[in-house]
Amino acid sequence: MTSAPVHVPAASVEFQVLRLSAQPVASDATRVDLRAIVGGALDWPLLVGEARRHHLTPLLHRTLADGCPDLVPPPVLEALQADCTRIRTRNQLLLQELVGILGALEARGVRAIPFKGPLLAVEAYGDVGLRMFTDLDFLIRPMDIWKTLDALRERGYGVESRFTRVQLAGTWRALGEDLFRRRDPQVTVEPHWAFTPDRMAVAVDYPGLWQRARPRDLDGHTVLGLSPEDTLIALSLHAAKERWWRLNWVADVAAFLHSNGRLEWEELLARAHAQRCRRMVLTALLLAQGVLGAPLPPVVTRAAAADRSVRWLVESARRRLVSRGERSAPGFDRLSLFRLRAHDGPRRQLSYVTRTLLRPNPRHYEMVALPAWCAFGYYGVKLGHDYVMLPAWSLFKSIRRWSTRRG
Repeated sequence: MTSAPVHVPAASVEFQVLRLSAQPVASDATRVDLRAIVGGALDWPLLVGEARRHHLTPLLHRTLADGCPDLVPPPVLEALQADCTRIRTRNQLLLQELVGILGALEARGVRAIPFKGPLLAVEAYGDVGLRMFTDLDFLIRPMDIWKTLDALRERGYGVESRFTRVQLAGTWRALGEDLFRRRDPQVTVEPHWAFTPDRMAVAVDYPGLWQRARPRDLDGHTVLGLSPEDTLIALSLHAAKERWWRLNWVADVAAFLHSNGRLEWEELLARAHAQRCRRMVLTALLLAQGVLGAPLPPVVTRAAAADRSVRWLVESARRRLVSRGERSAPGFDRLSLFRLRAHDGPRRQLSYVTRTLLRPNPRHYEMVALPAWCAFGYYGVKLGHDYVMLPAWSLFKSIRRWSTRRG
């Protein structure tokens, strides 16, 4: 597949400040650039708003407070400090809740691997208060789903559902995760049995991942954690799924690379190739290098240079990062050119297309409760709803609007 050029618009000065703030290492040149930019004309409300959107408020505050506090309006520093205090307090609460959930799961014989969230904050940034996160993600085995729901229910999470087990199983199979909330205090947890929805058509080696998991220290608590290489793959898959519309996902990769200087690079690329996500991993690494200056070994840069689609993906992601238009990625019921090209080769791309077009998604499972013996009927529900009923309804509305204008 040839790579068409992607126009990358010039970044605003506010984005440049965020980019400098997100770099894992602040060099003398970085500090000089920062003072030059901050000393000029900045839209401070826009900068603070963009930091919140990109989940970079703690890093922005640290950078401004350390590098140029004399150039920042005092109300801006005070607002950022207040935000950071709230973030740190909530992160500590979420960390303790994660430890409690893992203990409840262990009591039921369920092993779980937390990822992202507070564990990534500690491993990548060295401080749970420097990374913004809103929920708790952990990986479980599919056979432990029901035990996990029982444990969450006991801790006050809303896991009751009006759907049958067939509907729930289909929804979970499509998403690879579920989301539960507790009202007091407001906490959201996401147990995963896959890193990506089924439509992403990757082939993660979950048995190997569990074998490679090792104990990690989390604020004095021992938890199970992914290997460094598997962590990078998980971060790459998540950001590719979301099409890289937030800068903090690039910052996570760059910070993790900086804090894990002895990565097995050949093993990482071999594992990514075997799991059909090599382009996604290379895109993540090249963005960390190109946007935030993370150093990469020659084996990675050679691999990226040999794949023209990686360059297209990196340029497309950079254009999305500097734009202020996108606030979320499109849903998985629609095809995405970025997600298509992120897949390794024609076979995986075809699998992504067919899964997206043909396999039912949670909306279809929610429409009707089918018995277990005809669960395959949900494919018919999807085809009938998406390719018969929706087009017919759209045609009816168009005809009615035309008739109204004619009348």
